[in-house]
Amino acid sequence: MSKLNTSDQVLGVIREKIISKEWQAGMKITGEVQLAQELGVSRASVRGAMEQMVAMGLLTRRRGDGTYVNDVSTGTLFQDLFPDMMLSGYSALEIIDFREIIEPECVKRFIRNYDEEQVQKLITCCDIMEVSAERNSTKFADADLDFHLIIVEGCKNPVMIKVMSIVREILEYYQYSANELIGPQTGVKEHRRIIEAISEKDEELAALLMRRHIQRSKRDIKELLTSKG
Repeated sequence: MSKLNTSDQVLGVIREKIISKEWQAGMKITGEVQLAQELGVSRASVRGAMEQMVAMGLLTRRRGDGTYVNDVSTGTLFQDLFPDMMLSGYSALEIIDFREIIEPECVKRFIRNYDEEQVQKLITCCDIMEVSAERNSTKFADADLDFHLIIVEGCKNPVMIKVMSIVREILEYYQYSANELIGPQTGVKEHRRIIEAISEKDEELAALLMRRHIQRSKRDIKELLTSKG
């Protein structure tokens, strides 16, 4: 194990053991000395990593006994282990790359878990976008973001839902920025077509339309940034 950022690397090992449930809730974990020997690092590096996990509420030290794994939900685990996601300065293009990978698959799973009430929510979002488009208001951006988050929620995958909720603030910033950069007009028609594919329960078409929608946004942003650069 590299000596550079050793505590961070030890933190990653501990994180994986908890996520994989090798170290389960209530379990007494490997001691500092043994873990340092196993990983080939100093005891101070292990102690530093454990102190971070204790501060996050994921581990508890019991004086004279050892260190135990706390009973935490998956959501808490993601929220506490990845706080840097909320602090990093991601660009609009990096965010849209993330969405291009994730959202086409999300809309396919949304269809597999088809819920008429969720579809009606998507239609309401489009209605709000349509009446707000000409005014270029934040209501358009809010409805646009809600549209995509409703689809993620409809996946019924708790990990995916939690990940998207963690990055919601980043997505909100992107959505407002994109609205200012490229305007809202094109989005309404594209969202309506996605809803049509969902209503027809055509997974492949819905995924294709979602991918094209996101790729179009990416092209528009790239062109605008190039023209300004």
